[in-house]
Amino acid sequence: MAKDMQKIFQDLVSSMASFDEQDDFLEACMSLDQKKIRDVPLRYRIIALGFARRLSLEEVNEALGAHNCPRLYPRSFWEATLIFAFLHRISYDEWLGIQDACRDLYALSDSRKWFTGSRITFGELEAYVKEASDFSQRNLRTATLTAALQNSIERLGDSVSDLRFFLEENIHSFSEVREKTRYYFCKYLYFYIQERIERYFHACQTRHGINEALEDLLCLKVVTVLRRNLTMPDAEKHRKILDSSVSCGEIFSAFSYFFFDFVTLDWVEELMDCYGSPENIPVRHRQKLADVFRSRYPELRPLSDDAVLVRALEAQEEQMDTGNIRHSRSGELSVYAYIQGKKDIDRLTLMCFLLFFASNTNLDKNMELTPERLNSILSRCGYSILDPENDADWFVLEFLESDNGREFLQDVLDGYAQHHENSFLYRLYGNSIQYSDELARILLGPHKDKGAIKPD
Repeated sequence: MAKDMQKIFQDLVSSMASFDEQDDFLEACMSLDQKKIRDVPLRYRIIALGFARRLSLEEVNEALGAHNCPRLYPRSFWEATLIFAFLHRISYDEWLGIQDACRDLYALSDSRKWFTGSRITFGELEAYVKEASDFSQRNLRTATLTAALQNSIERLGDSVSDLRFFLEENIHSFSEVREKTRYYFCKYLYFYIQERIERYFHACQTRHGINEALEDLLCLKVVTVLRRNLTMPDAEKHRKILDSSVSCGEIFSAFSYFFFDFVTLDWVEELMDCYGSPENIPVRHRQKLADVFRSRYPELRPLSDDAVLVRALEAQEEQMDTGNIRHSRSGELSVYAYIQGKKDIDRLTLMCFLLFFASNTNLDKNMELTPERLNSILSRCGYSILDPENDADWFVLEFLESDNGREFLQDVLDGYAQHHENSFLYRLYGNSIQYSDELARILLGPHKDKGAIKPD
């Protein structure tokens, strides 16, 4: 079972970087070249079919939803032009002309406001979530803005000048990625981290369990500073925490351990950087690491946790020296890109991260991740709601309604393994892609004149 979990994890990480942003998917479909079309993601084939059959916007979105593909999203500059095209039954060639007519505006839409530095601080994460939320009425600004843009497009006339005016007026509202999935990911990540911060300050006040609370704060790169300055005033601790970097590697490792009982070598190295030597690593982490190493190296099973760590880390170092082990940084970089808004979060990835955050956080009742709440989130993101006939959706529903989600998860994975089948988790990152390069080429690059429509 341990080997099976390791293989799932390795395939998962490999797939996170296995996508090609260079293909012009719609053009491949409209070329009618069957070989090219076979390599195009289903969502683009459905959109191309919409052009070929002159479908309405409602019909295109229905077809996308029926195949579990995201509906067209008005906060994407590119998809806003598609929405306009299907609303007015515009042909594919005419739509290409619209791209020519609006191409100069696309360059202005790349005005990323958040997370533009080399690191992501907790303070910036908090500011992003709070600006995008209306906590007074529990409404989401992201949902309001998305709906407002959709309504505005639907009220436009059929001239390109009308579309240009709309695009220019809302230029700073567009996003390279599906912004609401990013928002929900960041929101539940914020809850996850905030609870650990509150536990730390509570431990400081009661002078009990400080070391355990610091262990839980490894999701922020501030633990070493706080550990070395135990008498630091609370106000200064708050400033240090707000300015500390979010550890995307720790978050991904905690996530992967939650689903796979698997930790990355990067996480081991992060613990070593923080604590210096195996004997200084907190007991809970020592036990977790020791159990993982025992599952990989049967000869270590009779040894104590400390002895296992010493032996296993020596073995890891030897493998690194000989080049037989690779870092799993794809997961860390993907979490980083999700927060920055450089990489789209597909439906399954979003659901699994929300399950992880919610299962490890004591949420307010109105934020608890129930099937109803998750369906609302999926719908707001333009994704289809949970379908019990789908294997992944069935798992999510049962997990949410289970008294012990971890035990249920292990039972499910054991069942797949016993039948020598791949679980839905093999697909976890397969669709987490962002076609920014392709979109930039369509909207900014040289284009053949295919019946270009000029502004009125």
